[in-house]
Amino acid sequence: MLEEILEGTKYKTHFLSHNSVETAINIFIESRDSDMVAFINKKRAFFGSILTDPLVKSISFHAKVPILVMHDLRN
Repeated sequence: MLEEILEGTKYKTHFLSHNSVETAINIFIESRDSDMVAFINKKRAFFGSILTDPLVKSISFHAKVPILVMHDLRN
């Protein structure tokens, strides 16, 4: 989906492991001197959405750069 949205735009994908999502994003921002972070927020199952904290809120609360959140509305 991201490839489709960003068609014609130069971008790179990176993967970090062994960290929480929030920590990994902050490490990435600092290591790449990023000006913005973009991600796709997938629709979760009902129980998954009520039993976990929303990722967008936890990341945006401590964000040092703007965050572009794209919602995956398929299915």
